[in-house]
Amino acid sequence: EQVVAKTVEASLQYNTDSVSAIATIFSTKTVDDIIFQQAGSTSSEGYFVNIDKIQRQGVELAYSVAFNDISIGTSYNYLKATFESPFVSFSPVNPLGANRQVSPGDVIPGQPQHQFKLHADWQINQDISIGTEFLYASDSYYRGDEANENKKISSYSLINAYFAYQITERFRLTAKVDNIFDHQYETFGTYGEADEVLEDFYPDVESPYFVGPARPRSFSVNVNYKF
Repeated sequence: EQVVAKTVEASLQYNTDSVSAIATIFSTKTVDDIIFQQAGSTSSEGYFVNIDKIQRQGVELAYSVAFNDISIGTSYNYLKATFESPFVSFSPVNPLGANRQVSPGDVIPGQPQHQFKLHADWQINQDISIGTEFLYASDSYYRGDEANENKKISSYSLINAYFAYQITERFRLTAKVDNIFDHQYETFGTYGEADEVLEDFYPDVESPYFVGPARPRSFSVNVNYKF
């Protein structure tokens, strides 16, 4: 069936020459939203079905302030995404067994409830600037655990840094280091049967937990020229 979503949102803003702040609250109610029902021997086999009611509501806060050549900003997002209609999640490789009962109020997997960001920038002179940012995301449920019964994907935090050099009016150099401390974390999880795939190479692997590892420490350099 066609998905229908209705959203109510309200915002409050405050701005001066050096301060910017915004607060937003929102609520989205969805009828006949679509989810994937895992129903096969592998996590990618299954089909899509409609769920009667789903609700996503939350708060977004942001604040930034500038002190001469230094600017600091922070933001926080809270998201409560829940199923509001009961249904049975097939999830045949769920560690607790297939056909799990989902109740109204259970959290939608794969969506952290809390996300936080803090960044600071320093304009050293007219041509050079440096900055750093701290990111945090709270834990979330594995796909296939719509009933919220198993362990979660762990929360994570990381620090990035960046540099910009305006060499000439047209020529700009930027560089960035993501995940400075090479923190190992995952951003996605689902269930599978590793022994069915890897038994010839790793016969001792039996864990049903599959995770998507995030990118390790990485460096990037960009050169821009304006014609």
